[in-house]
Amino acid sequence: QFLVEAIQNNLRPMIEGTRLKPILDGIRLLKPGDVLHSSCASTLLGTGAFSRVSSVVLTTENSSSDKNNRYACKQLKRELFTNRPLFLKAATELAYEAHVLSSLDHPNIIKIRGWAANGIASFANDANDEGIADEGGAASVSAGAAAKSFFLIMDALPETLDRRIERWKTTDRPESLEQFHRRNIEKLSICEQIAGALEYIHSKGVIYRDLKPQNIGFCEEGGSVAKLFDFGLCHELQSLSDGDDENERFQLPLVGTVSIPY
Repeated sequence: QFLVEAIQNNLRPMIEGTRLKPILDGIRLLKPGDVLHSSCASTLLGTGAFSRVSSVVLTTENSSSDKNNRYACKQLKRELFTNRPLFLKAATELAYEAHVLSSLDHPNIIKIRGWAANGIASFANDANDEGIADEGGAASVSAGAAAKSFFLIMDALPETLDRRIERWKTTDRPESLEQFHRRNIEKLSICEQIAGALEYIHSKGVIYRDLKPQNIGFCEEGGSVAKLFDFGLCHELQSLSDGDDENERFQLPLVGTVSIPY
């Protein structure tokens, strides 16, 4: 219980005075048994500093072989369970991402389809499984710890923009003037979609803070609909009161991925 309370204490100042209103319609409350993980390494869709995203099938739906029934499950990395300070930071960011994403509704922003039925309280399972150590200590991680913890279920995005750019430069280069023009139209369309997503986010008083090709995906290989995902570093700007310094709203720590020009 101490773990859940610590996460709630970290999360409280982040959402205090929030103007975001979660849209819970369509978000399923899922138990660990409702999410089928494969042991195959190829189901790993991506990893971040604190989280891992894997391809899963919901047992509440039919046909585990149909790609349309596959989703992306975002959870914390199991190795974090042995480091309490890092775990609390990562757990707070994942809970905050759930708060923000559940409040957004835009065709070019990934949607949450489900999450752990017990919400943040699911993190208590990690402590119960002796997966959390005190600061500076170590603890063993049980095999079931990750499956019982808090998780988010989202649409699977089989292709990211960085992979598409690499494909454009190697195996899918334009071979005619017509193909060259089509490629430019495709690029402009992607730019327009992401700009629309950012405009929508900004209208909600949220700044994204981690825009990069790796965080833009497509619902299918070669698909035309772009989706912005990974909102772990986003930040909601608080409304100003009389006498507040507007510049203080933007005094935020430097985050994101360092871009090296070449």
